[in-house]
Amino acid sequence: MDDHTLVSAIEEFEDDLALAETADAMERQLAFQEQLGGSATAHEPGCFEFVINPFVDRLTETLGVHERVYTTQLQQRGHFIPRQNLNRSLKESMETSLQRSLY
Repeated sequence: MDDHTLVSAIEEFEDDLALAETADAMERQLAFQEQLGGSATAHEPGCFEFVINPFVDRLTETLGVHERVYTTQLQQRGHFIPRQNLNRSLKESMETSLQRSLY
């Protein structure tokens, strides 16, 4: 086996490995979105929703500060969200949920 054949075989193996890692990452992402409620068969566009529930609402005696603590749960509605849109979708849903809970 000459060097050129060996280099070609190594490059092909690395390409296959990269494809397998990408496929594995995509499968993990889709499985995660399914756990949150996403669906490959949904007809509506995918979106996240943070469900925010009050947990503690008290006035601290030492500083006189109103303290609010919330529990959150992340849910997904509709179709799967493409990987390139995950950050934007999470940010928008968090901002919307916070606005709803503050006002």
